[in-house]
Amino acid sequence: MLWQFCPDGARAHWSHIAGGALFLADLENSCLYRFVLSGGLPQGEPQIFHQPEGSGPRQILTLEGGRLASVNELDGTVRILTEDGGVRAAVQASDVPEPRNWPGGACLDERGMLYVCNRGPNTLSAWRYSGEILTPVWEIPTGDWPRHVAALPGTGLVLAACTRGGEVCGYAAGKDSPREVFRLPLAGASCVLPL
Repeated sequence: MLWQFCPDGARAHWSHIAGGALFLADLENSCLYRFVLSGGLPQGEPQIFHQPEGSGPRQILTLEGGRLASVNELDGTVRILTEDGGVRAAVQASDVPEPRNWPGGACLDERGMLYVCNRGPNTLSAWRYSGEILTPVWEIPTGDWPRHVAALPGTGLVLAACTRGGEVCGYAAGKDSPREVFRLPLAGASCVLPL
């Protein structure tokens, strides 16, 4: 073990490396941590990006221009953050009002489209990031409890791992009109990783 970080009460869900830094999402403490990397390892104390109480950051992604997208499980939002953690914008990850949304994860495709899988309403939503705002493109039903989503480079496919449905759902994610292309049975599907 070369390094570890265990803040009190933490419930960590995601790590992300960008711009020579390691970002960690702490759902329970509603904050993000940023460590400077040296030789591939985090150095010193973290810079703490406090997020709204009860927001529950689950995942962090880097957007065009160095901005960060924080997917927040507990308040159902996606927030656009500056490099120092300041909130520039926030949107609800799903337009479906009921049941409550618990976003499970997000990914970016080669065009910079942001995809978010929404647990509760059981949808996959697509967002365009431009001018420091997120604009909804589409939202479609998917399998039960989509926990993770991945865009497969060079294919135009987006896959959602649906834990309670026991399947991975695949979509041809065109600009404005996605279509389902397959459902692969997979017990307890919780993650999809392009290889």
